[in-house]
Amino acid sequence: MNIRVAGEALLLYGFYPAWMFAGLGDYLAHRRSAIETTSGINESWLHILEFLTMAAWLVLIVFFHMTLVVLLISVVCDVCGCSVACR
Repeated sequence: MNIRVAGEALLLYGFYPAWMFAGLGDYLAHRRSAIETTSGINESWLHILEFLTMAAWLVLIVFFHMTLVVLLISVVCDVCGCSVACR
């Protein structure tokens, strides 16, 4: 298996589903905690930071050839995004 196939598989069957499940969990947590009355601007900035970390690896994979460096950077971006979400 070459690095491009591995990267595409990781993106399609790893990162994207993890991002969607994290978003679903975040939605359910916010719905349960009545976010409209309990959170403020800090929560908005947190979501912007999460979006930027996920957008970084998406841009890398879409606009650059899949190499080991791009794959490693995308993994780091994903780990950063997940760590921000689990604060």
